[in-house]
Amino acid sequence: MSLITFLSAALRFLQGLTFFFLAMILQEKGLDGLHIGVLLSTYTLTPILLSLPAGVMNDRFTSRGLLAAALAGSAAFYLVLVKTAAFGALWPAFFLGGASMNLATISLQSIALKTVGVKGRSTKLGLFQGGTFIGYGVGLVTGGLVMQLKSPEFLLSCAALAFLALVAFSSRLKETARVHLDLFEYLSAFRERGVLILCVSYGLFALHWGSEGASYGLFLRDWFHLSRFQCGLFMGLPIVGLGLAAVFTGTSLDRRGGSLRGLTIAAFLFSGLGQALMAVPNIYLSFALRLVHEVGDGMAGTLLLTEMARRFSIDRIGGQSSLVTLCTVLAQSIGLFVFSGTGQLWGHHWSLIMGGVTAVAPIALLICAGKRGAAGCDAAASA
Repeated sequence: MSLITFLSAALRFLQGLTFFFLAMILQEKGLDGLHIGVLLSTYTLTPILLSLPAGVMNDRFTSRGLLAAALAGSAAFYLVLVKTAAFGALWPAFFLGGASMNLATISLQSIALKTVGVKGRSTKLGLFQGGTFIGYGVGLVTGGLVMQLKSPEFLLSCAALAFLALVAFSSRLKETARVHLDLFEYLSAFRERGVLILCVSYGLFALHWGSEGASYGLFLRDWFHLSRFQCGLFMGLPIVGLGLAAVFTGTSLDRRGGSLRGLTIAAFLFSGLGQALMAVPNIYLSFALRLVHEVGDGMAGTLLLTEMARRFSIDRIGGQSSLVTLCTVLAQSIGLFVFSGTGQLWGHHWSLIMGGVTAVAPIALLICAGKRGAAGCDAAASA
């Protein structure tokens, strides 16, 4: 799992290095708001179309080869960004970039779930998830610093070269088993009530990621007047805490056990209340509440991977886990669309507050499931 965790952390580091600054980079290239919106929407909406096919491909073909292709595609995306400012060339490049990042993410997740085994499962998945988050947080901080000191072309060129280097590392991964199943066989697990509750609860929870994407950077700029580097620090350092929370959750599950449903409720509560309350004018209090929010997100990430590893059959876990990913990606995109308008109309602090409410909302579903004696988030705990 160590190489898989390294590759996932490196992937997210490179995404964090550039993603939050893409709008600024495109603006400096001379594109107007409409064209920038089309490009960023293409990048973020592509996973909705391709998550399920990417998961199925990871069951039918070798995940190692798919990962290498995705990393090479990401390198090509950044090279195009360096070389051109023409919208006609950038639009297919952003489609390629979104598709490649989605395929790389699902391939790494599929490899992790297929190879984790049973002994120490939650610990290994917590380390995988924690490494992924820490890589992203460090990437945000590093990206802000590089953008402060160097040109955007330098940052993009470094990212492209790093993706090419990761292709070489990916060749050292072990092959995963392949199986050819039709779509109905993948959907069979989703007839179970517990799996449906899992999808709905995490789908509702993922709405708050849309509010963060739409409003958090603008909230920091408008309320606290932070520079690019300061925004990177403010966003990136708490995500390192998120990664540590993911690791701690995994190790605690293996050492002490506990109710997955109860832990998921706690994770949603920390995340939602932390986000809703961090929309305060005091920068130090806002940062502290951001940490609380990220602890909840970190817990939820490890718990979701543990759920999928326990519930889904190993020979179809690529496709079935990608269906859960599709639910969260779709919800995030809906949240991005809805809360973008909310922030423009009422202020970006209200977008964050309402996003926090959506993160807490699925707690009611989990409590009702527990009262009715349904497995909810615990159905697979005895597996």
